[in-house]
Amino acid sequence: MALEVPLPWERVLWRGHPARPGGDRTQYVLTDFRLLRVTDEDADEVALHDVSDIHCSRTRIDRFLRTQTVVVSTPQRPRALVLHGLRRGAQLAALLDIVSGDTPGTLDREGVEAALAWEPQSPRATRFEGAVSVAVVLVALVAVARILHTPVTAAAVPADDPIAPGGQRRPRAEIVAFMEQQVMPWARASLGPLKGGEDKVT
Repeated sequence: MALEVPLPWERVLWRGHPARPGGDRTQYVLTDFRLLRVTDEDADEVALHDVSDIHCSRTRIDRFLRTQTVVVSTPQRPRALVLHGLRRGAQLAALLDIVSGDTPGTLDREGVEAALAWEPQSPRATRFEGAVSVAVVLVALVAVARILHTPVTAAAVPADDPIAPGGQRRPRAEIVAFMEQQVMPWARASLGPLKGGEDKVT
């Protein structure tokens, strides 16, 4: 006996079908109360509040067609409800896991569409990003190590420098004598008029 889809008091949230060649007319329907698999011959259903386990897998055909199979189990059924050939099987499985514990009637079509549009990050992409992060850290560590082990080149100091000729600092007494005898007379003559007299420059 064919099931009525949808019933007068339920809302259809999503419809899908197997993405497989061969004219398969099977249709999958998610309402705010149940999940159905409808064919030309019959229909099978699972109430959302009865769902106990949801499993997403890939058969050889799924791998070839880039689809997934979603298996929905309940304690009330001897056999699971199997949805083959889904393009967004992982998203549907995640959505069913959420709505199976939700209060009936609180779902809306926009929320379901948003959930099905979600793109889970593939393990391969995660591994690639992790490898890139590790590589960046290693390059940074190598750069820091090279900087720390590179000898610092001293700034070139002229041989006639009065403070440190040839890079060799003179004794403090000689530096003080140079400042008093050479620098201060020039400073008093140049800055004295600005400070109000040479005696103001110390």
